[in-house]
This record gives sequence, C-alpha cells and structure tokens, in this order.
Amino acid sequence: MSTTTTTSKNSPGELPVQDTRPVKCRNLKQGPLGFAKVFYDLFSTVEQREPPSKNKTKHIRLITIRVSHFCEKARWALDLLDDNDDSPYYYTEDCHPPGFHSFESVAASNDNGSATPMIVCGDDDDDEVVYKSDCIAEKLCPELYPADLAEEIKAVEKDLGNRLGATVRCYAYHSLLQDEHYGTLACIATPDCSKVEQWLFEKMLPNGINKKIRKLMGVNAESAALSQQTIIELFAEISAKLEKQDYLVGNQFTAADLTFAALSNPLLRPPEMSNFQCSDEAFPEEVLRFTKQLQDTKAGQHVLRMYAQHRFIGSPDNKNKKVIVKTAKRDRFPLELGVLAVGFVAVSVGVGMQLFTR
Repeated sequence: MSTTTTTSKNSPGELPVQDTRPVKCRNLKQGPLGFAKVFYDLFSTVEQREPPSKNKTKHIRLITIRVSHFCEKARWALDLLDDNDDSPYYYTEDCHPPGFHSFESVAASNDNGSATPMIVCGDDDDDEVVYKSDCIAEKLCPELYPADLAEEIKAVEKDLGNRLGATVRCYAYHSLLQDEHYGTLACIATPDCSKVEQWLFEKMLPNGINKKIRKLMGVNAESAALSQQTIIELFAEISAKLEKQDYLVGNQFTAADLTFAALSNPLLRPPEMSNFQCSDEAFPEEVLRFTKQLQDTKAGQHVLRMYAQHRFIGSPDNKNKKVIVKTAKRDRFPLELGVLAVGFVAVSVGVGMQLFTR
C-alpha cells in the first residue's frame, strides 16, 4: 500500500508537516547510513514472538521507531487485538532508533516506502504492507470508526496528525537535540533495539544524525517555538470542546480520542508509558514546565484518562499496567560474542565517522 509523502523542508518560521521524504534503497548503500547498515546486517536479527495463546494464529509484524508517538498509535491499536482473547491476531514489534528503522521498512515495502509505523501482514509469499498510523488503525480496529461518525473521525485524525503529531515531534526533537541531552534521547530511543543499533545511535547521534533529523523534519528554533504555540492553541480548542462532551467525536471512545492521546503522550507523560520515559531530571526544565502546563488543562486530563481507561483491555482502571514493547530476539549472537561485537563496532564507527566528517 503506497502513501503520498511530502518532504519536510521547513524554512525558519514554518510549521513542520507530518510526512517526510522517504528513504530509498539507494540511500542505504552510501554515506554514514550505508556504513551503519553493514554492521546492522552483521549483528542484528528479526524474529517472531511465540503466540501468547493457542487461538492466536495470525501474526502481524510492526516496524517502528521506538520513541515515535505515531508508532504508539499503531501499537495501541495492535495491543487491542493482541490482548483480546477473541481475536486471532498477535504481533511482534520490530523497533529501532530514529533513522535505523529504514533498514527494515525499505525492504519490507519493496522500496515503496520507509515511513513508520509499518505493518506486515500475511504469509511470506503474500505479504500485505500497510503504513501510516491512520491507515493501520482503521484496518486493525474498524470498530473505532462507527459508520455514522467515520468521516468526522478521519478529519480529526488528519488535523491532529499535522497540528499535534508534527508539532510535538518538532518541539521534542529540538529540546533533546542538544549536546547536554543526547543521553536522554538515547535513553528513550534505544531500549528493546539490538545492541549494535544502541551503540551505533549513541556514537552517530552527535556526529551527523542530529543534523539529519533537524533537516528531514524541519526542526529549528523558530519551528519549535511555532510548534509549541500551536500545541497550546490546540489544547485550548480541545479543552473548550470537552467542556460540553466526554469524547472528541460522539459519545464514545473512538480513533479520534486514541489519536489525540497517543500523539500527546511524549509531552503529557502518562504513567502507563513509563517504560518509554526517562526520569524527570533527565529532561530540560522548560519541557517539564510545558508538560505540567498541558496536564493541567481539560484536554491534558482527557489524555491521561484515555490512557487509564482505554489503553488496555479489561478493567476500566488499569493503574498498575504499563505499555511494553512486545518483541523477540534482536541480537544475532549471544551476549558474550555481542560484547566483542559491540567493541569492534565502537572502534569502527569512531574511525568511520572521522572519515565521513573530514
């Protein structure tokens, strides 16, 4: 399934857009990305989870950027299926740091796309590939799109993708793509990924990845400030709507609420997402102040309520449940060999980055 993408080449003072320029197969054979892929192919693997129960007979592979809030939207939809005993579907998440996802998504889509989230359904000989979080959610959870509300829900999704998804991403990356906060970004971006990806990302982040992310996603001081103001205005708008109703569209939980909650989660920091967060001390103080400002709004409280009441199947109040990455083996070699491999990669990356930055 193909999608139309727009290259995010923002000039200072412009809002970022949701879709970014796709990575093509040829891009994975050159420069630092091609250099990293050699080591990724040598030391990483992608395996499938064991079915959680006997009636789970249909597997879905979810390719993600671990830290992405768009990927959390797809993860939420898949969890609703995976945790439902009456559903035959279960999934394995194949998560990556930013940029490294293309090593798998380009191949899975047969060079037709690189964006995540991306799901691969079906048998090896007849795979169906779907990407973009809106398309994935609608395919997996049509019940979240009641027929009489579907068009309104999709309009809200599209609007939130740009006014919230792209702006939260821009503001968050600008805040963390600073020398003193590279460790925080690595902390939330690399767990559950292969060891070689963890090392490559940490080594390459200050040596090129930072600039690539800023360029690709239109991240700069002006766009981040405009993004923050747009988020404030959107939360005010949604807070006013929620003074009159309990949900964004209609009188029930729909994909509109799921979208708003998932795309807000990096800033709202719901406790259910603690496995995707670092301690408060690791974040810039201005980000924590902005989080508190948003949490205190009617819209912010709605996000926290959606996570508490609708993120998991079962009890309407899941205070002790946490979202996890449902993954499988990611390292090609056992721990002992992995330690030697990581050392070799670290030295090679250091040499390689010197060559690429001369």
